[in-house]
Amino acid sequence: MARSRNFAGITAALSLVGATVVIVLAPPASGATNVATEAALRTAFANTSETKIDIRANINLTSCGTTATTGDVDRNADTNLTLDGHGFTITQKCTGADKDRVLDATGDGSLTVQNVTVKGGNLDSGNGGGIQFIGSGGLTIVNSVITGNKAGGAGGGVTGDGSALRITNSVISNNTSPGPGAAGSSDISITVINSRLIGNTGVGTLGSDGLITVRNSEVSGNTGGGLFSGDGGVTVINSTITNTTNSAAISTDGAVTLVYATIVDNGGGAEPDAQVAGPSLASFGSVIALPKGASPDCSVEINNSNGYNFSDDTTCGFADAAKHDRQDAGNPGLGALANNGGSTKTRKPTSSSPLKNYIPPGSCKNDGASAVSGDQIGTKRPQETGCEIGAFEVRAAAADSPPATPVDAPPQLTG
Repeated sequence: MARSRNFAGITAALSLVGATVVIVLAPPASGATNVATEAALRTAFANTSETKIDIRANINLTSCGTTATTGDVDRNADTNLTLDGHGFTITQKCTGADKDRVLDATGDGSLTVQNVTVKGGNLDSGNGGGIQFIGSGGLTIVNSVITGNKAGGAGGGVTGDGSALRITNSVISNNTSPGPGAAGSSDISITVINSRLIGNTGVGTLGSDGLITVRNSEVSGNTGGGLFSGDGGVTVINSTITNTTNSAAISTDGAVTLVYATIVDNGGGAEPDAQVAGPSLASFGSVIALPKGASPDCSVEINNSNGYNFSDDTTCGFADAAKHDRQDAGNPGLGALANNGGSTKTRKPTSSSPLKNYIPPGSCKNDGASAVSGDQIGTKRPQETGCEIGAFEVRAAAADSPPATPVDAPPQLTG
């Protein structure tokens, strides 16, 4: 099956639309360097011995040009660094011939970017309109917003090469790229936890030749495709992928693994792609339905069903009655994407949905779900007489308490 993608030119861009992040300001950390101006940020970020930077004001990048101390904020170091924004914003203001990305880090030290909004990066060519990281230490984005960035190469919002990219409790939205709109890489693994990837435009939302893992997250409203991987494959757990236009929700040359996933209302384009495409699919408790236009639900060669799956056509191989799969089973009865609690939006089964209480309590943790105790927003499974198929567990009317706060809880988003 020829599904290879050339990620050498991946671009992603990230932007936040209609979402609000509430971040509590913390007191200065012991030993950290506090910065409140562009010049102080540039000096501290470039310092190869620096380990912690605390931002204490919104910072606009207005020193434009192509020297080492203008344009983007640069670092080349083997020392691990944490950049804590404490709720403030770094905005790239350079335009025209001087436009540039926001942050650029290389070297073997890791970079953690937390509690910050990064926006305004703009590249005609090159990677990482918001943040570019190249090195063995890896890039981690926590409790942050990467928004309104653009790149002409790989990763308009974020790009990482050389080691892993991890996005936790964050929003990556409305970024633009000729490659993945949100984040891209040529070869590393990308992990997204408790986050929202929304409104990005490109060839895919996330793209890498390595493994892409999405857990307890929302991937919605992206144009040009969803999760694209080479041989590394794609794993989606307790997450919703919806309203992806003009391409597949998932496309990979490796294995696709789904556990309590809701994949609906994706596909379309001049040559309609399946919502899920790859050489093999292993799925438990997941729904794949409502494809756009003439798109099928799946294009897979081997199906390894772990049971209790639902589709509205026959292309996913959910045909084993002994495993309680249902295919060509009609409308799954899902509400529109909405704020149903938690920090990510979900598609809640209606009262008459065939997904409700379908999985017996004793089977809710079968196979790939052995470590799953809640749904996308932290509601305990089961709530009533069984577990729901898909990413959302409907709370019992009287007995249920509010959903537990998941580990790595996202920022408070209202968009």
